[in-house]
Amino acid sequence: MMAEENNIRRENELLTARQSSFSTQYQPDRSRNQSFLNQKTLVAKVQSIALQHKILNVHPEALAYLALATQERIRELVEAMIVAKNHRIHSEHINLPPVSDGKLPMYKEVISLDVKSQLAAIEKVEREQERKRRESLEMDNNFPK
Repeated sequence: MMAEENNIRRENELLTARQSSFSTQYQPDRSRNQSFLNQKTLVAKVQSIALQHKILNVHPEALAYLALATQERIRELVEAMIVAKNHRIHSEHINLPPVSDGKLPMYKEVISLDVKSQLAAIEKVEREQERKRRESLEMDNNFPK
């Protein structure tokens, strides 16, 4: 337990040191030098869209910010896909049972599909809903208008 606490403390110290050194370093303005999208293709596409909306002049910085926004959005989508992939991998609902001293599983899990009982439960709910609907119709018909 102490070893785990020491490891966590050490990792936190390293992380704090990295963050403080990163924030003090010079970070160039990414909007001036973006290489994510091909500049010629981006200019052509933006100009064609701008002309459709009767915009004659598009500022060059707008193109750089558009490229950076596109890069950020694609990065977010890829991260979301990775999270979804990891969730699918690690969300298995079948866990292996613990093993006894004799190296045998302590219990057995069997996935069964009882369609008959599922259909019976659905039918019971539908009958109850129909009964309630009929009662409400009878109540409405009994009241004079």
